[in-house]
Formats: sequence, structure tokens, C-alpha cells
Amino acid sequence: MAAEALVHAGLKLAGATIAGDGSVIFPSHFMVKQLDSHFGVLAVKPDSLTYYLKSLHDVEEAHKTDSDSFAVDVRCALDLVRKGVSIAIIACGVVDGNAFTRLYVYPRTP
Repeated sequence: MAAEALVHAGLKLAGATIAGDGSVIFPSHFMVKQLDSHFGVLAVKPDSLTYYLKSLHDVEEAHKTDSDSFAVDVRCALDLVRKGVSIAIIACGVVDGNAFTRLYVYPRTP
């Protein structure tokens, strides 16, 4: 199974809905208060599925010197989360050393 397919399977297993246009609706149990100071991370491996929180500082440290488009998107999402206007969740999967990572950013609702 390719890493992207594994992430999609993991999202569905975790209760997310993937719409026909590819947008993802995460279940309410992913939307915890700590998302105002953390990124949610859904890590999918062939034998496990884990959702955890990663501090904004740790996310920033991991991507502060990278120049690829994903790192730029992460830094923009960090700014939005810090301003209190968005939440961010990263879904990543690894299969046989090949990785697929997707960043989801949503407006924060009251």
C-alpha cells in the first residue's frame, strides 16, 4: 500500500469523512481545546494509527529552516494558530520508507 493510500485509510479508520472534492472533515473527538497551542498529528503506519498533540514550538523547530512548500505552509499555519483564528492537523503515513504528509488547516469556530 502506498503512503498516501495508507493515510486516507487511516483518516477513515479514525472517523474522518473524505468528501468527493478531497476535503476532509475530522470527527469532533479530534477537536480538543489544546489545538489553540498545539498541532494535531495523525500518524499512520501499516500496523498502527496514533493521534497526538505536538506543541507549536516543536512544530516550528522541525520546519524553521526547511524551504520546501510544506514547511512554508506549516509556518503560515503556525502563525494562524498563534493568532487564534485557525487550528491545524497534520496527517502522515510511512510505508517502506516512503512518506506522505498532508496539512489540514481549519478556521477556529467559537
